[in-house]
Amino acid sequence: MAHRIAYIPLDTYPEPLPDTAILAATGFAASLGCNLHVSTFAVTLPAMTSPLGGYLLDAKE
Repeated sequence: MAHRIAYIPLDTYPEPLPDTAILAATGFAASLGCNLHVSTFAVTLPAMTSPLGGYLLDAKE
């Protein structure tokens, strides 16, 4: 017997999803009789520096 699959991408940027939203999504998938596949992605933003800004503010990195 083939199973239906529900895919839920979890966004973590700029703020993570609240637990209630995740529980609601999993409950909805379960009510449809779906297997659940979930993925999440890590977002890493490098620090941006400006040589001109450092010169004007005389700030160290």
